[in-house]
Amino acid sequence: MLITALEKEKQEIYERGLFDGEIKGEIKQKNASARKMLVKGFDLFLIAELAGLTEEAILQVKQEMKN
Repeated sequence: MLITALEKEKQEIYERGLFDGEIKGEIKQKNASARKMLVKGFDLFLIAELAGLTEEAILQVKQEMKN
């Protein structure tokens, strides 16, 4: 999988609420991309690779879509 440690760290920072505007915007864009791919039925692992998010982050996006 092509998720870097930096991307995982950025996601963790975002989740703790300790982000700046640039990181927040980048992660929001990645989440939006993940949502689009989920709607189209893309595989979880493919979404992780293409969107640059962790599998956990994608599962969180998927859960938010259900709510």
